Parts: sequence; C-alpha cells; structure tokens
Amino acid sequence: MKAKRHRNVACGALLGVITSFTTAAADDVPFCPPPPGVTSIKLPDGLPPAIRSALSNEAGDIALPGEDFDATDLVMTGRSWRFIFVWQSADRWIVATEHGGIGYNDPVFLYRLEKDGQKATLLEKRHGFPKTVCQVATGLVR
Repeated sequence: MKAKRHRNVACGALLGVITSFTTAAADDVPFCPPPPGVTSIKLPDGLPPAIRSALSNEAGDIALPGEDFDATDLVMTGRSWRFIFVWQSADRWIVATEHGGIGYNDPVFLYRLEKDGQKATLLEKRHGFPKTVCQVATGLVR
C-alpha cells in the first residue's frame, strides 16, 4: 500500500512539473510591435467574422492571449491553439498563433479580407517559434 501511495505522489509531482513547464514554454513568446503602417488589432473584438471563421476552419477554438491552452501533447484544456497577436495592413491580416502538441510551433497566417468583409482568403502560412515569430510575421507585411 505504501508503494502505491508513493507512486501516486511521484506521478502528481511529475504532472506538476510538466504543467509548469508547458506554461513557461508557451509564455516565452516576445512582444512584437507592429511595423510602421501596420495596425495591431484588439482581440477578440477587432477580428472580423470572416477571419475568425477561416481560422476556426484551420485551428478550431483558439484561446485568447494569456488564456490557458495545451502547449504540449498533455491535454488539459482541450484547446491546442492560442493567439499571439493580429496585425492589419489595408486588406491584409496577419495572425500569429501558438500551436501546442508534440511539436510546439508558432504558425503565422496571412489573409486577404474582401472589401465587403464577407470572405477571407488564406494567402500564406509560415511557421515560426517563440524567438522567430516577430521576424516571420514582419516578413509577411507587404
């Protein structure tokens, strides 16, 4: 009986370490100021419904910045995506996200929003990591 209790304590401690690591790893994304001529969009209110729908088709439910999500393959929240930021430049929208799982990465999407706001077209998707996501996003500004 003692061995089983000791094993449960050890498993609980390991889960605590894993959980704290996933939060720390996901929070290491630096702040990315928008380049000149590009507007930073407030989430979730500033995101047009067509962009939100296109992202939902790609990623499902996306957590807002600072909200919990599953940064690793350990499922705790059921959401494996989180917004980092959204930028707008004319009809182009750059959406930087975190994607958790075994291979954590930071996908950055470039959409064009039609003038009527009813349709968003994915123009490009690039992958970055916490140290490169600003550079990747800035590379999509045209």
